[in-house]
Amino acid sequence: MALCQALSPTSSGEPRGPVVERGPPHETADFWCVNGALTSPPEFLGQNVLFLIRDIGNGTSRFDEVATNGGVGLTCAAGPAGPFEPALQGDFRTFVR
Repeated sequence: MALCQALSPTSSGEPRGPVVERGPPHETADFWCVNGALTSPPEFLGQNVLFLIRDIGNGTSRFDEVATNGGVGLTCAAGPAGPFEPALQGDFRTFVR
């Protein structure tokens, strides 16, 4: 939820837009992906921002590593722009219906 809220800040002039893609880990990517399509301010129109989360399975209840990427028309297939970095706090949980 917090990642989705990051794309809809309350301050005017800050980047905002809908989440257009979410993806769990799979055979070619060991991370979760949330893709936001920026719609405002106008100079960001057409840009996407990716939030990537990797759980390295060390048994703790916090995000293990995070990375980002951004650019025109990106999808989760793009992956991270740089290395994954250790996260200091958070609690990423999910379930499958």
